[in-house]
Amino acid sequence: MSPLEIRDAVFNRLFSNLSSINANWSTTNVAVPNVDFNPENDAYDGEWIRLAIRYGSTFEGEKGTKGVGIRTGVIMISTFTSGGTGTRKAATYASRVETLFGAQLVGANVMCQQAESNEQGNDLNGYYHILTSIPFNTFVHE
Repeated sequence: MSPLEIRDAVFNRLFSNLSSINANWSTTNVAVPNVDFNPENDAYDGEWIRLAIRYGSTFEGEKGTKGVGIRTGVIMISTFTSGGTGTRKAATYASRVETLFGAQLVGANVMCQQAESNEQGNDLNGYYHILTSIPFNTFVHE
């Protein structure tokens, strides 16, 4: 899969189409890469998630010109809640993200591994942050 195909599979997991959120994630607004998002105006009740995809190494899985390659990467979803309100709500959202992506087949070929959430604490703007990372593998030239 190409980076575009991976992106589309991940976005479609969150969105019914690329302009509205579907039932998979209707809990908060979502900040996506390269789209203006101002938490003061765009976050619902001081809460939102931020999506990023980090494409990793691609390596040869089979020899030959028609051999299948393997691409790795990490889906990273940050959960933000208002500072000073405790950690339960952010942990609840991180758990939902883990369930949505962890150990799941996303799209036709994005094979997600177990999700891992780590508390990042309060950011510089006073929001509480938990980062959920979901490593994935997919095939190239399949």
